[in-house]
Amino acid sequence: MGYLHGKAIMEISPLSMELRRSTNAISSREITCDEETSYGFSTRIDCNSSRYVMKDESVIIESPGFGGMFGYPPSTACQWNFHSRNSCNLEIQCSKFRLNDLLCMDFMEIQDDKGWVHRYCGLKSPKNSQLGPTITIKFSSNSWPKFPLVGFRCRINCRNDEDWKSSKGPPSPKTEITTSSNCTCGVVGRPRVPKIINGTSTFPNEFRWMVALIQTNEILPFCGGALINSRYILTAAHCVYGKTSSDLNASLNYDAHYSNITRILLDMHQIERIIIHPKYNDFRLDYDAALLKLKKPLDLDFRAHVPICLPSVGYGADDYANVNVTVAGWGITNDGKNAYVPLQKVNMTVLYDSVCRELYPMRKIKPEKLCAYSPYKDSCEGDSGGPLMIAQNYRKGSVYTHIGIVSSGIGCAQVDRPGLYIRTTELVSWIRISAKDGRFCRI
Repeated sequence: MGYLHGKAIMEISPLSMELRRSTNAISSREITCDEETSYGFSTRIDCNSSRYVMKDESVIIESPGFGGMFGYPPSTACQWNFHSRNSCNLEIQCSKFRLNDLLCMDFMEIQDDKGWVHRYCGLKSPKNSQLGPTITIKFSSNSWPKFPLVGFRCRINCRNDEDWKSSKGPPSPKTEITTSSNCTCGVVGRPRVPKIINGTSTFPNEFRWMVALIQTNEILPFCGGALINSRYILTAAHCVYGKTSSDLNASLNYDAHYSNITRILLDMHQIERIIIHPKYNDFRLDYDAALLKLKKPLDLDFRAHVPICLPSVGYGADDYANVNVTVAGWGITNDGKNAYVPLQKVNMTVLYDSVCRELYPMRKIKPEKLCAYSPYKDSCEGDSGGPLMIAQNYRKGSVYTHIGIVSSGIGCAQVDRPGLYIRTTELVSWIRISAKDGRFCRI
């Protein structure tokens, strides 16, 4: 962040102390006169508050100690809850934003009404984003001493949809592909019983879009995949590169039947066609993505098979940074020990692209790739092709969206070696064209 590390010797006079007290007194006023805008005077909201925001109203939030010489104190915890009135949508703009950047341990976290959680640290502030009628903003700092002049000041506005559409805003969160109203994507199964490194077993049919790719005349999976509509599976290109459709089969309920070979064979689906992404590079694993077309379409109305949801297109490189995600697969569960277990899942965190490039200095991390990491947990051999997923909250509960394909990495669960995934947002346009004869489900 460009901070000067080391010790600084400062002599604080009684006059400077008085000025600091005066500055803090001014910054704690309820009405901030220097923030007059087209919305009128902005009201400052204290830490740990809840408030309704009217249309065209503007409120200000600040980190504790903002404007003072030493910034916010260690071990700070703040939360603001905002709710809109008059059917307007809340948005956030930060005029000042500078937090300690070490491992993102000081951060602002924003949760919108759909359950999306984004974390911001360092100099990366929330951009002008419409967040919906309800948002929760959290600020947390660790127990370490702080650098001077750190903190944030942000404005929360409430605007109607027409105002937002007339300005330059983010893409709509809804996908534009043709969908069916008779089925819903991304819905997890209900538990009937209470290559992932150090993962947790899923319950049978928890992720009903998970696909085990099995070579012909074999019984154990060699790669994973995800059902995206009634006819197509999304997987990694390196799993199927050089193979023909007759070389492999797909098992869609493998996690429920893994102990019953007969049932596995009965629920095996043949592949009609393999579609490799046109930009795939087998050496660098660029655009490591492929679609598998099933010979027979699935009937999605009975909900035995539920496709995973696809994301929108047009998101920036760091839109998922610091978001909690889940990866699932049947691969190796301890690095180098290929023992079979049921479907495993691991919770991870998406890293900023800049951090990913620092951890992989010899590799060119292109825009279609992202890194995800959790200490001593990882996807591994046999998990390739499986989905990196994010849970979003909707009115009917949580649904899962596919945001990445398990692709590559250095070892498994190695310190400072995150897994590399192919961004699904970079693939959606290609998927729409290539899989358009399949039936998609609505969110």
